[in-house]
Amino acid sequence: MTEEKQYNRITGLSDSEFLSFLYSERDRENNLRQFQGWNVWALAGAIVTVCCAGYYIIKDNRTSICFTQFLYCSSVFVALILCYMPVLSLLSKRRAYDYKKLRTIKEVSPNLYLMIGLLASAFFAVLIPIVDKAMPWNIVSICWMVSFLLFGCGRIVCGKNKDKIVHSYIEDRVFVSLVWEKAYFMLIGFFLVLAWIKSFRFLSFQEIGFSDFELSVCFAAFIVLVYILLKVIRSENVASRIDVLIDGYVYKGDSKESIYRRLRINKMGSTVLESCANEVDELGRGIEVYKKKRQALEKIEKAFENSNVDIDELKRYVSEIEEVNSYLKNIIEQASKLGDKLSQIEKMVPELKEDDDFKCLVSMLKDVNTCTESLIKLSKSGSGKVMQMVKKYHCEKYGGLCVSDCEHRHEKMDFRYKVVRWVKLKLCKSK
Repeated sequence: MTEEKQYNRITGLSDSEFLSFLYSERDRENNLRQFQGWNVWALAGAIVTVCCAGYYIIKDNRTSICFTQFLYCSSVFVALILCYMPVLSLLSKRRAYDYKKLRTIKEVSPNLYLMIGLLASAFFAVLIPIVDKAMPWNIVSICWMVSFLLFGCGRIVCGKNKDKIVHSYIEDRVFVSLVWEKAYFMLIGFFLVLAWIKSFRFLSFQEIGFSDFELSVCFAAFIVLVYILLKVIRSENVASRIDVLIDGYVYKGDSKESIYRRLRINKMGSTVLESCANEVDELGRGIEVYKKKRQALEKIEKAFENSNVDIDELKRYVSEIEEVNSYLKNIIEQASKLGDKLSQIEKMVPELKEDDDFKCLVSMLKDVNTCTESLIKLSKSGSGKVMQMVKKYHCEKYGGLCVSDCEHRHEKMDFRYKVVRWVKLKLCKSK
């Protein structure tokens, strides 16, 4: 079934049928979220229980707990958890994918995992050198420091590349390139496994049941439960988006087409046109004023051709040319962004080159480039003629333009006048 037919099938429903469809979608999302039995209140209760258990272990064994042993034992558990934490995504139910849809890095980035890893690695990277006075800069502390840098770099890259386009069917992406993605997570895994294995060298007890061991189990359980809780809260937000769409349809009068489009984007990803919507809107606004900018430049050209240039008009001509140059800079920047996105799409999903929307955007980009090239030529021609006239009548001694023949025109400005002129300019700017 084509997308247009799918739109017609859904948006052709009556008001009551369409509303029932939205309610059923919301219920389905809630069922998908709760199929493992996890919910916010159960997880919050489990976290409180673990915290209470840790408190009683500290209270009953405060004289025998060795904080150094606790740190290394916790390092074993936490490194193991961080290695296999992404595997929890396998517990979620499978969903359908549209291989011709697209997402951005900010929609699929593993921000939650990176943040948990960043905080946990910072915890060990700081405390192990402080607590272990005998060997502060050992292999375990160094591994945690490197892990902290890697998790931090992942967060920075996700923020920098948040608008980069990726496949809709691959979750937890940090880099656009799959090669960099694999290398990054392999590097994190290597240092976490190294920290996990080497932590055993610093453990002195041999039996399970020591208070240090029990406290480290509580600490590791706390991290796992917090991670799962945050994932459940995030999945609840997905279901709550449908409630927002229902309110928009019932109370704000949003159309069925816009509601269904937003629902489809949330679930399946964006089309080519939707992925480039911001750039297309900016270019559209730029194209709307293109005609006015061209007319202004042509008027300047015509004035010079007819030798009908008043020196009093030069300032206005300079201002108009500066506005055109600013406009050109903006529209070239937007065209460059659209070109970059189309290149990303072509690289990610080569099949979309034959998509009608893709071809339309490529054609639009060519038209914009043609328009900007013609404006650039006009702007260069007009600015060159204006500058020639300015150079001809510019007074170097007193500044400004003067049409009279003056023998002092090319004399250097004296120092006293320079100071006075500089002060006047500063006063004007301050006002």
